[in-house]
Amino acid sequence: MRVVFSMALKELLIALRDRKTAVIIVIAPIIQLIIFGYVVTTDIRNLPMGYIDLDNSPKSREILHSFEHQDAFKLKKRYLNMDRALSDLRSGKIKLFVVFPHRFESSWKSGEATLKFVVDGSDANTTRLLLSQLWPTLRNQVSEELKDLLPKLILLKSGDLKKSSMSFNIGNMNQRSSTIPKLEISLKTLFNPELKSPIYMVPGVIVLIVTIITTVLTAMAVVREKEMGTLEQILVSPMKPWEFILGKTLPFSLLALFDVALIFPLGILLFHLPFRGSPLTLIVGITLYLLSTLSLGLLISTISQTQGQAMMTAFFVLMPLYLLSGLFFPVRSMPPFFQRVAFFNPLTHFLLIARGVLVKGTTIGELSVPIFFLFVFGSFTLAAAIFRFSRVKMFS
Repeated sequence: MRVVFSMALKELLIALRDRKTAVIIVIAPIIQLIIFGYVVTTDIRNLPMGYIDLDNSPKSREILHSFEHQDAFKLKKRYLNMDRALSDLRSGKIKLFVVFPHRFESSWKSGEATLKFVVDGSDANTTRLLLSQLWPTLRNQVSEELKDLLPKLILLKSGDLKKSSMSFNIGNMNQRSSTIPKLEISLKTLFNPELKSPIYMVPGVIVLIVTIITTVLTAMAVVREKEMGTLEQILVSPMKPWEFILGKTLPFSLLALFDVALIFPLGILLFHLPFRGSPLTLIVGITLYLLSTLSLGLLISTISQTQGQAMMTAFFVLMPLYLLSGLFFPVRSMPPFFQRVAFFNPLTHFLLIARGVLVKGTTIGELSVPIFFLFVFGSFTLAAAIFRFSRVKMFS
C-alpha cells in the first residue's frame, strides 16, 4: 500500500504543480455550476413580442399592458403592417406578434371580438411553452363571473389561419339572449406548423459536428507536433506562420464541409428538413464560422503543451459555448448578464444563420448582424493565433 500511496501522491503533486491543469480543476466546476444554475431552465422569459394595433383603443392597450407584465413576454415593437412584422419574425427579432383589428373595442363590448396571433414555430418546445402562457394572459381579461365557463386552450397544429381559428364562448350559456358573446382567437404557426422537434434540432447537430471537428481536432493536431518534437524544427524553418496555420487547418475545413454535405441530405431524407433559404447565404455563414472555430482551435493549441491538455482546454471552452448558444435553451430566457455573454458567442450567431436559412428562409440582409459578428470574431481570433505563433518563433 505504501507504493500505491506514494504513486498517488506523486501524481497529485504533478497535477497541482501544473498551473493550467490546476486552473481547469478548480475554475471549470465553478463556472459550469454557475452556467448550469442560471442557464439550464425550461422556463420561458422575455420572449420578444410585437403587435399591430389597428384599433388603438383603451381595450387593446389594456391587453398589451397585461402582456407587458408577464415574465414570459416582452413587448418589443409596434408595427404598421404585416410585411415588416413577418420580416422581423423571420430574422428572430420577435417570437410572435398579435394583431388588433379595426373596431376591436366595440367588438369586445358586443361579445364578437377577434384576436390574431402569428407565432414563430421553428422551435417546437419553446412554441408549446409560449402557447401555454398565452391563454392565461387572455383569460384574465374576462370578467370574474365568466372565467369558469371558459374552456382550456387547445394547442392546434396549424399552418392555415382559418384552420387554426378557435372560438371560445365567454357568455352565460343559460342566458336567453340569442347573441352569445364570444372571443375568437386566430392562431397561425409559421415555419414549423406541425411543431416537429427534429426540424429545430438537426441544424443544431450540424453546428455541433462542425465545432468539434474544427476546434478540437485542430488544437490536437498542432499540439501533436509539440509532443513529437517536430514543431521546433518547423518554427526554425523558412516556413511562415500563416503557411503553417493554413496547412494545419485546411484538412479539417474539408472534413467539416464533407460532414455538412453528408448530413444535409440525410436530414432532408430522414427528418424532412426544409431548405427555404438561399444556399449562398448558408455557404457564407459556414465559411465565416469555420474561420472562427479553426482560429479558436489554433489559439487553444498555443496555450497547451500536450494533447490531453488541449482536449481538457477545448472541453472547458466549448461546454459554456454550447450552453450559451441557444442550442438547447432559448437565449431570451437567460438572465440579462448571460444574454450579453451569449452575444459574443460564435455558436449563437451561426445557429441563427443555420436555422434561419433552413427553416425560415431568412435572407442575407436579415442575417447581417450574425454574419458581421462571425467575420469580426474569426478575424480577431485568427490574428491572435498568428501573433502567438509569431512570438513562439521569435523566442525559439
